[in-house]
Amino acid sequence: MATTAPLAPATSTAYHGATPRLVALAALFTTFGAVAMAASGTGYRFGSWGLLVAHCVLSCGAGLSGLGGVIALVALLQPSLRRHPRVVPIGAASLVAAIITSGTFGAWYVTAHMMPAIRDISTDTADPPRFEVLHPTRHSGRGDRGYGDADWPAEQRAAYPDIRPLMLSVSVTDAFQRALLLAHSFGWQIATADAAAGRIEAMATTPWYGFQNDVVVRLRAQGAETRVDVRSDSRLDESDAGTSASLVRRFMRMLRA
Repeated sequence: MATTAPLAPATSTAYHGATPRLVALAALFTTFGAVAMAASGTGYRFGSWGLLVAHCVLSCGAGLSGLGGVIALVALLQPSLRRHPRVVPIGAASLVAAIITSGTFGAWYVTAHMMPAIRDISTDTADPPRFEVLHPTRHSGRGDRGYGDADWPAEQRAAYPDIRPLMLSVSVTDAFQRALLLAHSFGWQIATADAAAGRIEAMATTPWYGFQNDVVVRLRAQGAETRVDVRSDSRLDESDAGTSASLVRRFMRMLRA
């Protein structure tokens, strides 16, 4: 009597075949989400769409990436799927990518809503440095809007108490040279560098979205030291989510070093 060979368990060949749809979907969502987030700023910078569309693309990309992370987590929690050799590496990579992209968006969103609705930051709120050379070209030709409204100094001091003048134990000439070299190293477009007046005016552009900030650096002798004041004003007609404050902080920190 013929005997039949026992059926092999339906295991290995299935697990070594195509990537399970669940983890493939997770990878697809996180990849497209990350690409959309990157494209949101690039498209705005090169004029493909406006700021509102860029924010929508950014939000949708973060949501899509987050959904991919949830799907990846579900796949990783299923023992039957984890036996497939591609599930753990693809699922883990998708989950990490989702955490990074969605976390970045979440941090930006929280920061943007915590910051005061001001876009003009000065180390000297009583006598902010004035734009002179950049004045005719600022804000699509509308000129210098002045340092915000009457509430801005108090709002700035409450939100950014660390932004204040910097005292350097060097001459104005030496401080000016250091400030100018630093501005060049940041990639700022120098509009004027007047050593005699102790003033530098420049335009700074953010690397991702290409937001433009007008910056003025003022240097004055104060006793044996040099006082440095910096003002940064975003060309956006709304809150800049702390961009001007970050720019001033970074410049002062690097100048102090």
